[in-house]
Amino acid sequence: EDDHARARRVSDMLNATGLPVHAARPQTNIVQVDLSASGVGSHAWVAALEAAGLRVRPWGDALLRCVTHRHIEDAQVDRAVMAFRQAALALV
Repeated sequence: EDDHARARRVSDMLNATGLPVHAARPQTNIVQVDLSASGVGSHAWVAALEAAGLRVRPWGDALLRCVTHRHIEDAQVDRAVMAFRQAALALV
């Protein structure tokens, strides 16, 4: 359950950033992030996020799949959101 709560926290925090991304409210530990408002494709986001220290997977051209698991701590959730901020600076 902690990983599900952390996934919801990732979603809530991403949606509060003002970045041109929208995270769906997860029911599990998987967060789907819609990138279409950014005008930048998922593969570019994957590369920029990886450069910022976050590993995610593309889910089509305009979606990302982010997964939390039992080894993810609250501080890592904060770092994940910061990685999105860094990636956005490089991309949009």
